[in-house]
Amino acid sequence: AGRAARDDSRPISNVRASADYRRAMVAVLTRRAVAAAWQRTAGGATP
Repeated sequence: AGRAARDDSRPISNVRASADYRRAMVAVLTRRAVAAAWQRTAGGATP
């Protein structure tokens, strides 16, 4: 899911962050969101 979100994202570059960095963050944050959702459905605690 993280790779798919990263590949589909079209971020811009500006003085705050490059498009490559933003694309990497899309992958990381998507993976974290999916993991948190999985834990909630399994009855585990959220991180």
